[in-house]
Amino acid sequence: MCGILFKLGPSRAALSAAVPTLRDEVAKRGPDCTQTHNIDIAESDTVPAISLEFTSSILSLRGQQIVKQPLFNERYVFCWNGQVFRGLDVNIADNDTQRIWKAILAGRDIVGILDEVEGP
Repeated sequence: MCGILFKLGPSRAALSAAVPTLRDEVAKRGPDCTQTHNIDIAESDTVPAISLEFTSSILSLRGQQIVKQPLFNERYVFCWNGQVFRGLDVNIADNDTQRIWKAILAGRDIVGILDEVEGP
């Protein structure tokens, strides 16, 4: 069991009222780790300011260590909830999330990767 929460609003302040309660509920779904990543996009001439909040909670079932999520870089934010049974080469010592993330970072088509994955 894991949990993913995504919030979108005009600012972090606007998100903060409802998000703590929702974060608590998401954290119950993955007791090993809960982490949040925020992105703030400044207002421009054509776009109003927005804030994005990604929260993931983890119940670690595979791999040698807990992989904290969301994973992110300057281009992507990745939250994964599930196990890979087939479609990508993931052995019992690997972590599903890291394996998919590495495939994304290697330049593989994201839709193609997710289309290959079989699991619950």
